[in-house]
Amino acid sequence: MNAALASEAKASGYQTSTVIARIMDMDVDAVGNAEKAAWKRYMGLALLAIAKSVDKKKLIEAIFGKGGKPSKTFQNMYSMADKARNTVLGNRSWDDIRAMPIDAAMDTVMMSINPWLQHQWYRDNFMRWVELLPRPSETVPGAVAYFQNLDKRVRNIRTPIKPGRFLQKFFGDILTQEQIHEHALEWAGRFEHPDVTITQDADEIEKVYRARHLGSCMHFPEGGWEGSCHPARVYAGPDLGIAYLGSSEYPDARVLVWPARLLFFDKFYGDQSRLRSALVTMGYRAGDDSRFEGARIRRIRYQGNYVVPYVDCADWAEDDGEYLILGDGDIELGRTNGLNVESEPDYTCDDCGDGMSDDERNYISSIDRDVCDHCCERKYFFCEGSTEYHPNYDLAPTRGGDGSYSYSHVRDNRNWFKCEATDHYYHISQYTKVETYEGDTYEESYAEENFFYCEYLEQWVEDTDLLRSYCQ
Repeated sequence: MNAALASEAKASGYQTSTVIARIMDMDVDAVGNAEKAAWKRYMGLALLAIAKSVDKKKLIEAIFGKGGKPSKTFQNMYSMADKARNTVLGNRSWDDIRAMPIDAAMDTVMMSINPWLQHQWYRDNFMRWVELLPRPSETVPGAVAYFQNLDKRVRNIRTPIKPGRFLQKFFGDILTQEQIHEHALEWAGRFEHPDVTITQDADEIEKVYRARHLGSCMHFPEGGWEGSCHPARVYAGPDLGIAYLGSSEYPDARVLVWPARLLFFDKFYGDQSRLRSALVTMGYRAGDDSRFEGARIRRIRYQGNYVVPYVDCADWAEDDGEYLILGDGDIELGRTNGLNVESEPDYTCDDCGDGMSDDERNYISSIDRDVCDHCCERKYFFCEGSTEYHPNYDLAPTRGGDGSYSYSHVRDNRNWFKCEATDHYYHISQYTKVETYEGDTYEESYAEENFFYCEYLEQWVEDTDLLRSYCQ
């Protein structure tokens, strides 16, 4: 490889000489080794040369020498590239490709030809598809076009097939049904070109966030944020925005983007496969936290604090007086209430001391206390009789009724009686109360097992020798 390649990464766009040098190296490697040539993406280089408007004859002369005969590999790959050049990029333009360094240009072109090339299972099974030469269908959007047999390949007749059926037919023995479904969506999403909307409009962004729950804590369909507006409105420029599929009234997916830099943050909500593929087709690339550092979002103050969402791509921001800058700073971006700080609670739990909202508040009227949901669940029970919460120590042991009951409810309640032996309270609708000759109260089954009924006294008598002798 010549020295020009070493400096290519720093160039504003790839150079014709660099493309020629790589084709020469690939052609040498391809002698008797067609698989290696395919691995090195010969067709992609041919496309880059065509995109540079390099005359074919001059290209052959540069690679094979004046009067030299082009190799079979070169002829086949150049022919394929020539036929594919007008459709391979979808929404991208060759002007964009020519402005890239060669490695970025190659990646973009090859992924446009076949998104499965990025997967190991596809590269490891080269011999399964090299004769088929699958590519995007020109007649059926989202379909795979391939050569069914040698005769059709000679006549350049490709047959369109759904990507899922193609994978099932040729890779069904190595891919699971879930993988087939995932990679079929990947292909279809890349080449169907679904309508993707990029917006930096605050009203539209809020509408998308509130319209359909896609798994985000920033949904807020009925309001409920603690600032002055929906926190996602801060994404309305000047740098960031959102990309979404479908309508703003019913989006299928959304993701945070930096339009000027063609970046998306790799955290999707909703149909990730289709939106990711569509964005890549449009020239977008995934970016991590570091790529989004320095991005400006809107600065919205609220009672001395800041309106901000839970930001996936940054933990902190700083205030430059006009915007919030993602990266360093002391403005926290990890809360879910719509502000950079926790707001003052509506109430304080009398048991644990934590703050709580009105929705979390439980008033225990029996002891005049306000407690949070957590404490209420651990320390209190709901009495079906009083229809109020009571502390656990007031839980009466009962038999019958429907649920739990408090001592304060069952005591002196004519619908309940206490068995002196078991210390349980019994509901009169399900159990029978008996009073003994001695004046004690018992549940009937206990009396039957432990006492005897005196016909003379017409009462149950506790089992003592004296009373047994008297009654007999």
